[in-house]
Amino acid sequence: PIIANSSDQDAQFLSDGITDSVIDRLSQVPNLKVMSRSSVFHYKGHEINPQAVGRELNVKAVLTGRLVQQGDKLYLTTELVRASDNSHVWGEEYRRKVSDILPLQAELARTISEKLRFRLSNEQQRRLLKQGTQNVAAYALYVRGRTLADTAAMDSLKDAVSLFQQAIDKDPNYAAAYAEMAQAYYLLGAFHYLPVEEANSKAIAAAKRAVDLDETLAEAHVALGVALGGAWNFAGEVSEYQRAIELNPNSSEAHVNYGAYLSGRGRFDDGVRELTLAHELDPLSIAPINLLGVNYYFQRDYDKSLE
Repeated sequence: PIIANSSDQDAQFLSDGITDSVIDRLSQVPNLKVMSRSSVFHYKGHEINPQAVGRELNVKAVLTGRLVQQGDKLYLTTELVRASDNSHVWGEEYRRKVSDILPLQAELARTISEKLRFRLSNEQQRRLLKQGTQNVAAYALYVRGRTLADTAAMDSLKDAVSLFQQAIDKDPNYAAAYAEMAQAYYLLGAFHYLPVEEANSKAIAAAKRAVDLDETLAEAHVALGVALGGAWNFAGEVSEYQRAIELNPNSSEAHVNYGAYLSGRGRFDDGVRELTLAHELDPLSIAPINLLGVNYYFQRDYDKSLE
């Protein structure tokens, strides 16, 4: 992860946003397995030993970085380390203005893909460098909202929805903000913080808007699939998960939701396949491994379920 060398909340949000962006962008690279954000964020606040991280996450390389913010200036140091022996693969220092945060993220992702020696087609390069928004203020609101939504607490989810709406107000074409708003609304209904029908209706509307704005955004299709499932539209749900996986095979979120869907329909072997993929992409997340346990329980494979 990229870690802020400061307890300042703005710097923390910026460092989280850079980490998220690099994960999301590199996930688009074919044949490159990239860990999901929940497993990566597990290491925030800890001294990182790349060899230990490599063993825990079963990865060959670890990217770390430190961010310092001084007024409107950013100082970012990054290092890509080979996990097998802690050897240095690449490192760079960046000095930028806060207003340059969005092109900096694209530059990071492009450079890392080059250092890992992946050859990308023109279309793949376009997707790697694509900006969700050009509006830095909208992006900052989006990052704050995403961090709040991670807690899944009622007030945090409601505040997250408000932040996503503010981001959308600044950039009405911000597909990712609509997708995250949809997920937050779904959770507000799932946890009965809002009436279920109201929450699902708002979730579906936001997710459909995200897909309309950017059909290639895997997160938008996951959000729409989750929302449609909450409204009992199972045919639509599975179609959206499949499209998300087609767009981004590294999406743990797509695999875990699709796996839960398959297990719920009694397709246990298919459910194991998807949930195992989700677990491999996000090994420190509770959801995939918990759902695998549930899957094995209903298969009556109680030893595996207990394990």
